[in-house]
Amino acid sequence: MRVVPKPFLEFSDVFDTCVAGVGDANTRTRLGMIKANLIEFSLDYDSKAIAEELYLSYVYGEETTVPLVSKVELKSLYENQMAKKTRPGRTYYDYLRSLAPRGLCPFCGISSARTLDHIMPKAHYPNFSIFPVNLVPCCRDCNTEKLDGKATSIQEQKIHPYYDDFTNEQWLFADVVNQNDPVIVFRIVTPSGWDIKKSSKISSHLSTYDLDERFGDLANSETVGIKKQMQNLYRDGGAEAVKAELIERMLSHRENHFNSWQTAMYQALAECTWYCDGGFEQVS
Repeated sequence: MRVVPKPFLEFSDVFDTCVAGVGDANTRTRLGMIKANLIEFSLDYDSKAIAEELYLSYVYGEETTVPLVSKVELKSLYENQMAKKTRPGRTYYDYLRSLAPRGLCPFCGISSARTLDHIMPKAHYPNFSIFPVNLVPCCRDCNTEKLDGKATSIQEQKIHPYYDDFTNEQWLFADVVNQNDPVIVFRIVTPSGWDIKKSSKISSHLSTYDLDERFGDLANSETVGIKKQMQNLYRDGGAEAVKAELIERMLSHRENHFNSWQTAMYQALAECTWYCDGGFEQVS
């Protein structure tokens, strides 16, 4: 998980730009008449996100605004006026996507952020469809894994890259298992002092985006890639040389990101006496 800088955009400006692109005059008028309602929703979103209580957000009902503006019309502001190329709001879409740290998805840190994810799904919260801090740069895999699931309890909340910073303490760890054909398995260890909001977000985040399996695939491929180097190190310096190299790699990755899969993987390998003393030979 990576932190993403909060976007410097006013919801009012994004709304006006997207509404200006709507072709039907009646729809533009009705949307303009609910602008104040949506601004109130956006302020409530911000306060709940700061308090880590977005799961308490009111699910949008079409009776919420007068005159009537349907869910479809609100979602269309994103789909037809922001996400589509050449549309008025596309500048905002591209700006938000550019906030991805080093161009990578902040949810997994693996793939390029090619799209935007609605933290609060527009299927349930269309009033947040074009709210800037509800739109986070994301890779297609993470966007697909999340789908339209909504959090209805503390336990179901997920990490919000604009509001949450879990990068200063290690919570992602790994183990080397099955010594006949060793594989890397990832797990969470919640730091002491964390409350239920934080610990639940981490657990929900890992499962929602299927990160334990995705990290495992990458780590197991990496152990194959380093096998030759481990053999050479072991031949020249034994288990200590292997362990020293693994620790060096772990420290290098941890310098950049405490909770990368590489940090956890190299830490687990360095701490595995069996692996350092020739267990790498079993990797296939």
